[in-house]
Amino acid sequence: MLEKKPVKVVAVALANRMAQVVWALIRSGEIYRTNLGKTVSKDRIMRYAVR
Repeated sequence: MLEKKPVKVVAVALANRMAQVVWALIRSGEIYRTNLGKTVSKDRIMRYAVR
């Protein structure tokens, strides 16, 4: 996404996504659960690393 869009546009999009998740959790009363058992490749991690 960073390769195609300006940094500020990406930052706002990510903040919006996080706000949606938080709002959904507040409304539903659920607890946030991560995918701890999911394996993530190093390539995928490095793709989103800050450069």
